[in-house]
Amino acid sequence: MIRPYLIKTPRITEKATDLTALRKYAFEVDDKATKPEVKKAVEKRYKVHVTGVNIINLHDKPKRSRGKIYHKGALKKAIVTIKEGEQIQL
Repeated sequence: MIRPYLIKTPRITEKATDLTALRKYAFEVDDKATKPEVKKAVEKRYKVHVTGVNIINLHDKPKRSRGKIYHKGALKKAIVTIKEGEQIQL
């Protein structure tokens, strides 16, 4: 069963936009997501064929403001490669 909240948002940054020329798209995913789950979710939501998934864990970073330390949240990114000739409209 595919969790509907598995893919949170597409990551639209300058670096992610450059990857679209290589048929790679970046998404922010749930913290407990696995590669096979991400593959199924992207194929179901965007109706494309996924050829590869890379996952990156970004840990939280300590930040300082007015002498107090807080942590900026951690997140998990997935870089999805799709079949040649297909594209995702974000």
